[in-house]
Amino acid sequence: MRNQNITLLDVAQAAGVSRTTASAALGGSGRISEGTRERVRSTAERLGYRGNAAARHLRQGRAGVLGLHLPFQVGMLEYYMRFVFGAAEGARRAGYALTILPAGQDAASALDGVDGVLVVDPLGDDPGLGEVLDGEKPCVASERTPGSGRAAEVVVEPDHRAAIEALFDHLLARGARRPAFIGAGTNSSWGLRSARAYEQWCAERGIAPILEQTSFAASAREVARAAGRMLDAERPPDAIVSAPDGTALGVLDAVHLHGLTVGEDVLVAGAVDSTPYRHVTPGITALDHRPAELGELCASLLIERIAAGGRAEEGAGDPAPAHPLRLVERGSTGAPAGGSPH
Repeated sequence: MRNQNITLLDVAQAAGVSRTTASAALGGSGRISEGTRERVRSTAERLGYRGNAAARHLRQGRAGVLGLHLPFQVGMLEYYMRFVFGAAEGARRAGYALTILPAGQDAASALDGVDGVLVVDPLGDDPGLGEVLDGEKPCVASERTPGSGRAAEVVVEPDHRAAIEALFDHLLARGARRPAFIGAGTNSSWGLRSARAYEQWCAERGIAPILEQTSFAASAREVARAAGRMLDAERPPDAIVSAPDGTALGVLDAVHLHGLTVGEDVLVAGAVDSTPYRHVTPGITALDHRPAELGELCASLLIERIAAGGRAEEGAGDPAPAHPLRLVERGSTGAPAGGSPH
C-alpha cells in the first residue's frame, strides 16, 4: 500500500544518497551503479513510496505507455493471455501502462502514443509488422522474424532445440520408437525451429521422422484430423507431439477414436503447456514456456531500452538473457499422476 506521507527525500536519506540520485534511480535514468539503483528501489519499496509516474514520464517527454504487438491469428490462446499478464505486471512495476496495438496494417497508426513496442512471436506474413520493426520506437521481440532481415533491437529466443530434445528423449525413455510431430506451420520462428529440432533429433538417433505441418493457430479439430491420418498409416506412430497451443487435446480425441489407450498404446504430448492439460485424464505431458515470466522479462528489457535513450543505431537483433523452458511430465506419457516438472 502506498504511504502518502513518504517523500522522495525520505527515500534518499534512508538509502544514503542525494535526492537527485534517488530520482534518477527510480526513474531509470542517469549514470548510477546497479547496486545503488537497486538499493534505492528496495528502500522505496520498504518505505511504501510510489512516485507520480505520470509526472515523471511527462518531465522525460514520454507517454508512459508500452505497446504490445500480437500475432493477428492468436485470438484468445492461453499462451498469449499469460504473456500479456506478465508484460502488464512488468510494466506496472516500472510505472508504465501497457496497451495492445491494433492488428494488421493499422498497427503503425498507434505507435505515436507509445514509448516502445513489445512484439510477440512475429509472423512472416503479418502485414503490420514491418512498420513496427522499421519504426523509430525501441523494440523488443520474443522470437525472430522468419524469412526477413528485419529484427527488433533485442530478441528473446528460448532454446527450443534443447526443449524439444528433452521432450523426445523423455518419449524415447518411455518406450516410444516411432514418435511423430505435428508442427505449427512455417510462418513463425518458433514453428520452424521446433520442427527443425525434431528432425535433427530423429537424424541423430537414426529414427525416421513423421512430421505433418498444420498452422500457427491450428484448432484441436485440425490437429485431430492430422493425428488421425498418422494413426491410419501402415506403420503408425507410437507417440505424437502437437505443437500449436492447446491442440494436444485433439490428439487425445484421435487416439480414443482409434480404440487406443493414451499413455500405453500411444504416448501424447504438447509442445506448449496449457491449463486443460492438467485437468484431462490422463494429464498431458508438455513443455512449459513460462509465458508470464517471458512477458515480464520482455517488458523489463524494453523499459531498459527506453531509459537508455530510445532506439539504438546499431546492434539490432542483439540476444537477450536466456529464457529456459521446462518439461512437465504427466500421465499421457506414462508419467505418475499429478505431473513432474524437469
